[in-house]
Amino acid sequence: MLGSPDELAEVAASHGVQHVIFAFTSGSDQELLNLTRRCEQLELEVSLVPRLFESMNDRVALDWVGSLPVLGIRPLDPKGWQFRVKYALDKPVALLGLIALSPVMLVLAIAVKLSSPGPVLFRQRRIGQDGQVFEMLKFRSMHIPSEDVEYVPPPGFAPGGIEGPDRRTPIGRFLRRSGLDELPQLINVLRGQMSLVGPRPERPEFAIAFGNELDRYTDRHRVKSGITGWAQVSGLRGQTSLVERVDMDNYYIRNWSLSLDLKIALLTVPAVLRTGDDA
Repeated sequence: MLGSPDELAEVAASHGVQHVIFAFTSGSDQELLNLTRRCEQLELEVSLVPRLFESMNDRVALDWVGSLPVLGIRPLDPKGWQFRVKYALDKPVALLGLIALSPVMLVLAIAVKLSSPGPVLFRQRRIGQDGQVFEMLKFRSMHIPSEDVEYVPPPGFAPGGIEGPDRRTPIGRFLRRSGLDELPQLINVLRGQMSLVGPRPERPEFAIAFGNELDRYTDRHRVKSGITGWAQVSGLRGQTSLVERVDMDNYYIRNWSLSLDLKIALLTVPAVLRTGDDA
């Protein structure tokens, strides 16, 4: 795009380059080694994208076998004790949330009931941990359709947001914009079907289709689905890139920690207010 490897010095000088990242190339290792040495001579910072980078996480450690550097991959086991601690904390936090928010949820339930004919809660089948199907709960935000509405997301995009004609009720618009329609999922957490934080669950028909289309899509089912997730606080709510969502969800699983969950929880409210749509 900017020049050939032979023009490294000129390109770096003309564009104010300070950091060079080496990714995969058809060039030989010796050519890359010569380029990294040239960067060092030019006092440019160098980063290398490792092969098998999809397996990397924050716990990768640099080891040595003699004079040969090797990267030690220390993955988390989604069935291990760390995730058991996470799920054990989910239920008491969800219970406290339900108790604290019960007056708000009662008001919202009454508003939904008065807004239009239909049930207070919207129930939809979703795929959770280990491919188990469960009914995810939301406050109903739309008018009941007169007939079944079949929706197919655009190629490469995840479903979500407004699918087809806009059937949102006035209170439904507020619920979607504020994210309060998701509060009944605290009940799903109490039932052990979901976690407070994790990849957002998908409808069975879409999960099957995406699993056939995208490598590593089904990796999300190794852990419990969440009310909020790393993809959502990163701006991937509603009808957004499916590939980017998969990358974000798998990044979360590989790099999970309680501090990451706390970070996602703190980022959820500003993320919802920023996007003003549901996931």
